[in-house]
Amino acid sequence: INAEYMGFVLWQLFFSSIHNHSYDIMADYDFYEKVQTADGKVLSAEEASRCNLFVGNLPLSFDDESLKAMFAPYGHIVRCKVGFDKATGGSMGYGFVQFDSEDGAQRAVAQLNNYKLGERQLKVAIAETKEEHRVKHLANIYVNNVPVAYSQNNLEKLCYPY
Repeated sequence: INAEYMGFVLWQLFFSSIHNHSYDIMADYDFYEKVQTADGKVLSAEEASRCNLFVGNLPLSFDDESLKAMFAPYGHIVRCKVGFDKATGGSMGYGFVQFDSEDGAQRAVAQLNNYKLGERQLKVAIAETKEEHRVKHLANIYVNNVPVAYSQNNLEKLCYPY
């Protein structure tokens, strides 16, 4: 079983819902498509990976536009995305920002990592590449909205056949 297959299986499994709960899975993989800079240059996958930021501990009121507005002063943003819970429509407190240059990404990390925003201290870092993620986490994914009574053992039993 490879990470892509496991991700597909769990995607299908968790979107089918358990005990009438819906689940949301978000990965940064969509941010490794071709990146074109403001001047038209297409970045290599390696260059683009150094421009992709993970942003954690966002205020729950943040949406894609709020995230973009916060990071725009540091460089040209190609795309950004806040993770949302499909059941509630609320933010899950993290997102990704893709710059068109490594300089912009580095400026944002330097200025915004550990930045206190209200009661939250942001975590801003270069996101892992697909390969780094696979090596570190193999087939790990993040699952939201799991019932409180659901134990790790329950989840392992549920996923074991796949």
